[in-house]
Amino acid sequence: MSTTCTFRRPNLKTRRCLPPRRPSRRLRHRADPHPRPRPRVRCWLAALPLLLGAAACVHRPAPPVAQPLPSYERVVAQFQVAAFGSDFSDREVPLSRWIGHIRWRADLPDNAMAAEIRRALPRHMADITAATGIRFREVDGQAKAEVTIALAPRRAFAARLADLMTENPEVTHLAHDSACNAVYMVFGGTMIYRSRILIGADIPASLRRDCVLEEVVQAMGLPADACHYRPSLFCEADRVYRLHGPDAILLRTLYDPRLTPGMSRAEAMPIAREIIWELWLEYQGFRRPNLMV
Repeated sequence: MSTTCTFRRPNLKTRRCLPPRRPSRRLRHRADPHPRPRPRVRCWLAALPLLLGAAACVHRPAPPVAQPLPSYERVVAQFQVAAFGSDFSDREVPLSRWIGHIRWRADLPDNAMAAEIRRALPRHMADITAATGIRFREVDGQAKAEVTIALAPRRAFAARLADLMTENPEVTHLAHDSACNAVYMVFGGTMIYRSRILIGADIPASLRRDCVLEEVVQAMGLPADACHYRPSLFCEADRVYRLHGPDAILLRTLYDPRLTPGMSRAEAMPIAREIIWELWLEYQGFRRPNLMV
């Protein structure tokens, strides 16, 4: 006598139907016509984007540390000396700056030292443009340029500046005593219309890198050295290779439309103090400063 079991398996001894045998745990997923990944595999798949993100973060360079901002009064004092002082004498100079865009030319030899300067100049000029709104355009040797940048031994500075010495005898001091210099000419005591920058070829590499940025920035209308805060490209004792926050505040203040070229220090400083206060707060994250505080 046979026993037919539709959903159960037969027991040959008792001739009864037993429950169907469950597949082993090891082979259970094979019996499923639509297998799913095990929970452990799902966890790994879900964690994969996080793992990849963590791996990417391991090799990502750390962001640069923000330069600590000096006190407001130190920034004001630095601007007052840089904009109205003179490295030639104790006399006060009026506020001066460029009007319009600048064509520049680099009279540099074909060597590794000059190649380093050529690589740095576009970066520095882009930073200056961001602070002032004045754009730079490089021209070739045949075109007229308002700014020329040259690399030469310091003993050759006097010859390179001979034509400017007739217009400004004080330039003689720079021709003999400086490692690098920027001489600019001012029309009517207000508008800068010409500048010549000389970088010493016989100075240490670290000083030469600092000179390139320092002289280009000072040729924008901040001619005097000052050390009211440090580090600063206006302080001869420091080595600064990028235009950072406090020094950028000085340039932004100089080219703020509320200041007018030709202003004396007494006329300009009350306005400059308000501008620096705004920029000083903005640098610290305050976008809408209250000037009445």
